[in-house]
Amino acid sequence: MRKVNAIYLHWPCVDILWRDILIDVIGGKHNLSEYEPTKPLEPQFAGVEVLLDLGGRVACHDMIKASTNLKLWQMITVGYDAVDLNIVDGRSIHVCHCPGDTSATGLAESAMMFMLMFVKQYQRVQSDVEDGKICNFVIDELDGKVLTIVGFGASGRKLAHLARAFGMKLIIIEPRDIEPAIVEELGPAFVGKPSKLDEAISQADFVSLHLTLSPETQGLFDERLIGLMKPTACFVNVARAGLVNEEALNLALMEGRIAGIGSDVFADNKPGKEFSVFGNDGLMALPHIAGTTYGTIRRRSQVCLENLDRIAQGEEPKYRVPQSPSRIA
Repeated sequence: MRKVNAIYLHWPCVDILWRDILIDVIGGKHNLSEYEPTKPLEPQFAGVEVLLDLGGRVACHDMIKASTNLKLWQMITVGYDAVDLNIVDGRSIHVCHCPGDTSATGLAESAMMFMLMFVKQYQRVQSDVEDGKICNFVIDELDGKVLTIVGFGASGRKLAHLARAFGMKLIIIEPRDIEPAIVEELGPAFVGKPSKLDEAISQADFVSLHLTLSPETQGLFDERLIGLMKPTACFVNVARAGLVNEEALNLALMEGRIAGIGSDVFADNKPGKEFSVFGNDGLMALPHIAGTTYGTIRRRSQVCLENLDRIAQGEEPKYRVPQSPSRIA
């Protein structure tokens, strides 16, 4: 099998492990170079057949134009809602991403962590630890709690298996039909279409989002839907910030109309002290790293290698990005 010429496009602020693991997986199987922003484009992209684009947002029109032999724009990411797909400028270039199962474990584990931190009152009891106090709070358990999973793709399914092991009761909202064998295995209390979302939200102790962002799901969780949550319920989002009216969600927490927010995503990707609920005991947050694990990087690198091999053999690459993505979950 011939070697394909590929170039890795990295984000300057991202951990170098992404590059190191990608190089380790691809090894000497293909010719892999790394984009250098301070050098001219043309010499770097001459003869390049594949762009390996971390996050899908490093590539630009000038890079595509300089890559006269380009066959594949491979995004090293699952989501592509923030990617400008028009930069291919009508050229016959395959545009691919990574499947959801590459990051499902990290996302599901992070959602599970948020829920555990809520019932164990983690934020609230830290001051007692610092002050040397014991037995000052009564905490809770996940066993018997109702978890509504909105979107039953790879990460939603992974979370369902984890939650089931903790004895949680599952409610699943998914527009597509779910295989009967999976339903039988998990034994959810209810499985329904999006038309049943109101009821599913009002019954939940925890609501966890596992949707893709699309015109149909943009701002789906608005003030009305958030208002259906129980005051003791917690909201978990390891998917996309754009799915939620962040201002309405934060206000619900600050006014005590919900008990907690566990989030890995923020509007404009800007968590920090200016965040309106910063310092609130009901906020559990990660800086958009829930899916950034060693396993995720290695699995996505394997997808890149698989598609490089397919290009080398004259085959269609896998995991093509739809021309008009409109998936609800």
